Order: sequence, then structure tokens, then C-alpha cells
Amino acid sequence: MRAVRVFGIVTAFALSACVETFDSRYASIEEAIADDAISRGWIPGWLPGSSRNFRETHNIDTNRYMIRFEFPEGERVTVPAECVQA
Repeated sequence: MRAVRVFGIVTAFALSACVETFDSRYASIEEAIADDAISRGWIPGWLPGSSRNFRETHNIDTNRYMIRFEFPEGERVTVPAECVQA
């Protein structure tokens, strides 16, 4: 019985290691810059400097990412055409 439990734990660990999706959070654009998230392409450079409360999820196999962020009310953000709302 113990061997089955150990096998299950090892199998779960091995399968979780194959997942290539990562999630990051940043309170400010400065935090994202410090973590190189913009230079690595996971946070787009077109976001206004006043952006905050980022949550970014990306997959390194597909190079697709999703980002959620906030910016001050009344500020306008021009979103590139290739971006779609999720």
C-alpha cells in the first residue's frame, strides 16, 4: 500500500513538472520591469506607466499570455488589434 502511495505522489510530481504555464503578479509597472517581465515579453511595453495590480499568465510552449491590470479612471489605453478580451 505504501508503494502505491509513493508512486502516486511521484507520478503527480512528474506530471506537474510538465506544465509550462506560469502565473505572476506585480503591484506596479516598476515591479514588472525589475523582474524583466517586459523585456521577456510577458508584460506588453504599450501599457501606461500608471498601470498597477498586474496578474500575468503565460505558457512558454505556445508563447501565449493573458494579462489583467488596472489603470486610473479617465486614462485612455490604446490596445493593439491583435489583443482580444478574454
